[in-house]
Amino acid sequence: MATRCLERYGTATNLLATFNADRQQEYTRDIVRALRGNAPSLGTIAIAYGRDIPKAWIVPQLVDLCNYTGCPGKLNRFQLNSLAGVIQHNWGHLKLTELMLFFQMFKSGKFGRFYGTVDGLIITEALQEFSRWRLRRITEIEREEQRRQRQEDDRARASIVRAYADLCRRAGMSQMQFARFIQDLGIPADENAVTLARTLHLAEATIQALTICADALNSLSS
Repeated sequence: MATRCLERYGTATNLLATFNADRQQEYTRDIVRALRGNAPSLGTIAIAYGRDIPKAWIVPQLVDLCNYTGCPGKLNRFQLNSLAGVIQHNWGHLKLTELMLFFQMFKSGKFGRFYGTVDGLIITEALQEFSRWRLRRITEIEREEQRRQRQEDDRARASIVRAYADLCRRAGMSQMQFARFIQDLGIPADENAVTLARTLHLAEATIQALTICADALNSLSS
C-alpha cells in the first residue's frame, strides 16, 4: 500500500496538494467513491512519508473547518496539533477522502455543531458518530453490489441456458441426449456462467467438426 502510494503521488508535497482542503467538495461529491475509492489512509501515508505527514494533512482540514464556522473562539496551534495527533492515532484506518467526507458532512450539520467556540471534543465525538454511519453505509453499498452481481449472474446464466437449448435444437438432440454427448466427449460442465459458456463453445466447435467430417465422408461415398 505504501509503495503504491509513493508511486502514485510521488512526493509528500504533491500528496498534500492533491488532497488539499479546498478539494473537499470535489472528492466527496460521489459518496460511494469517497468511501470505496483508492485514496490512501492516514496510516498508509504515515508509512510512506513519515509520522509527521498525517498531521501536516489534518491540520489544514481543521483550520478550514474553523474558518468555515466563523466562531470567534478557534483552536490555537497547540490545540490543532494535539487534535491532529488524536485523529491520527484513533482514526488512522480512514482514507483521506473519508475524512474529507466527514468534514463536509460536519459543515452541513450532520454530525454535531459548535456553540460559540470550536471544541476538539465535539469534533472527536462527531468522528465517532461518523465512523458508525460509515460502517452502516459501507455495509449497504456492499449488499447493493452483491445484489447487482447476483442479477448479472442470473442474466448470464439465463442467456447461456437459451444458447444451450438452441444448440440442442441445431444438433437435432434433446437436452438429455446433448448432455450425454458432452459428457462422452469429456467436456467439463459447471453451473458457473463462464464455464458453461466455454462448454457450449467447445460443444459447438465439436459439432461443426463432426458435420464437416460427415459431409466429407458423404462426398467420398457419392
